Amino acid sequence: MKKLFCLITLILALMFVSFSTLTARAGNELTYCTCEDWDKDGRFGAVLHKLKIDKKVLKSNIGDYKQCAAHKSSLNRCNGKLDLCACEDWDKDGRFGIVLYKVKKKSPRVLKSNIGDYYKCNAFKPSLSRCK
Repeated sequence: MKKLFCLITLILALMFVSFSTLTARAGNELTYCTCEDWDKDGRFGAVLHKLKIDKKVLKSNIGDYKQCAAHKSSLNRCNGKLDLCACEDWDKDGRFGIVLYKVKKKSPRVLKSNIGDYYKCNAFKPSLSRCK
């Protein structure tokens, strides 16, 4: 679970670097594949995970970035484990607002089970169209 949280945090960080690019390609859903041994028999399978990311402006045009960051830290909604708040200036007028990125994890789906050991699964996984 801790590894999954770290992976989600990394994905969110990458999204903020180029969120418009990811949004154009995938809408508000982000997918990634892992190799997991769900039945604990030593054979790993490819599992597709989906994250749905909704964004909501909590407060717009607060002020400069420093003022926005100070206001953001006082909001309880911005202290979630998966949810993330960011100060953004969407209209490029120099006044930043607080945007909440709410992450919902959908149920994982096994794409191919019992491929083999972990390394064989990782080698096979890129051949699946949904894992590219």
